[in-house]
Amino acid sequence: MSPSSDPLARSLRETLADLAEGQTTSRQLVEACLTRIEQFQPVLNAFREVHAAEALAAADKCDRERASGTATGRLHGVPIAMKDMFHGDGESAGCGSVLRAGRVPPLTSTVRQRIDAAGAVVLGTTNMTEFAYGPTGQNAITGDVRNPWDPACISGGSSSGSAAAVAARASFAALGSDTAGSVRTPAALCGLTGLKPTHGRVSRAGAMPLSFSLDTIGPLTRDVADSALLLSILAGPDRRDPATLTAPGAFEDPFAEGTAPGRSDAPLAGLRIGRPLGYFDEDVPAHEAALLDQTAELLASLGATILSVPMPEQLPLWNSAGNILVWGEAFALHAADMAEGSALSPQTRGRLEMSLALGARDYLDAQRGRGSAVRDFCARVFSRCDVLLCPTVPGPTPLLSEVDVSGGSAMMKVLDGLTRLTRPANYLGLPALSLPIGMSRSGTPFSGQLIAPPWCEARLCRVGAAFQGASSWHRMAPPLDQAVAAHPNPKKGTL
Repeated sequence: MSPSSDPLARSLRETLADLAEGQTTSRQLVEACLTRIEQFQPVLNAFREVHAAEALAAADKCDRERASGTATGRLHGVPIAMKDMFHGDGESAGCGSVLRAGRVPPLTSTVRQRIDAAGAVVLGTTNMTEFAYGPTGQNAITGDVRNPWDPACISGGSSSGSAAAVAARASFAALGSDTAGSVRTPAALCGLTGLKPTHGRVSRAGAMPLSFSLDTIGPLTRDVADSALLLSILAGPDRRDPATLTAPGAFEDPFAEGTAPGRSDAPLAGLRIGRPLGYFDEDVPAHEAALLDQTAELLASLGATILSVPMPEQLPLWNSAGNILVWGEAFALHAADMAEGSALSPQTRGRLEMSLALGARDYLDAQRGRGSAVRDFCARVFSRCDVLLCPTVPGPTPLLSEVDVSGGSAMMKVLDGLTRLTRPANYLGLPALSLPIGMSRSGTPFSGQLIAPPWCEARLCRVGAAFQGASSWHRMAPPLDQAVAAHPNPKKGTL
């Protein structure tokens, strides 16, 4: 398909090449995105705010700069979207709540500064779970975000709108945050690539916090190469976020010009891919387990050695410890919001109330145990393999009706089912990459998750890009026209 026939079908890198070659303009791309948003926003509710006039003005400026030979920045002229929690210069960040609506923050987030410096055109802010506190994408205040593959299904959260916007081809990429899977889960359920960097790789300064111990920021994109490009722009030390000062340095784009992924016959030669025995392979339905087997076979055909790796028996405890850190830190951040009563959505209030039973000793034990947990996991797992392959979410995408709960044991069951396989990487601070590997038995995307040792994002990208170079799952687009006709939802999402 030529870029002129459907510019929104192109990847981020392909679109940058189209701009450089004069096959499209930034204004044409922004106009196409805005048309797409207008068409599907009433059903998907992906965006919180669309800054149409500002985006068109920025696109015209990019086009003038390109025409005069003064274009700068590796994202120059490409439209992307930002989760509604990254503060911009003079812009409000609602964080999915009426409690923050219209409040202009005192500083611009570092990731927004770096995106702007790279020349991207920001279309607007995407909808999200209130205060990023939930994995389903539901929001009783701003409306639920619906899955482009089936609007009766959840989009995943908390970066729900970011995933829906990119999957619907209304944006070429979007930024999200990941505290217990909030980049990887929506990416998995919407058929995208989602990258959670090592804790400390990307600055969180100026971004809404949820859990300072676990929060990370990462991209949601069409493919691995696009995620690597965005990470190379976002990553690097920032004095405003001390966690980044321990990072080994900037992340170099492994797919820079002249080093396209997957060129050799055996791009994964010498790499050991681990299949987990225990924890990550539990409660995975037969159909989805077969997709993981097929993925491992394809990776083996690309030169990788596939090994079975026993998982540490402490993983359930580490998962629980991650929960404790989120509960304690989120409650500390939102104790004042709790006093405002009905302004909080029932689901957010229900999650915050779970923290009331938490004791100081529980929190301190969870915090003290992180260092030894990371050392133990790396010694026992990554001494045997270079990358671990497991599911992102164990089964098919749930229906909205299946997760419409606001507290108690029912909520705990839903939350655990969606985050049990993603939260360990947050507690351990490890990088993880989610990418589509097939279709679940319900006809929605199913994704695998790659996990690597700290600071080994390039290794994840190498494996993921090799897989995508030999498969086409990441190129599949949702049948939006059919989905909209089957599940109209005009009540929510109109901007």
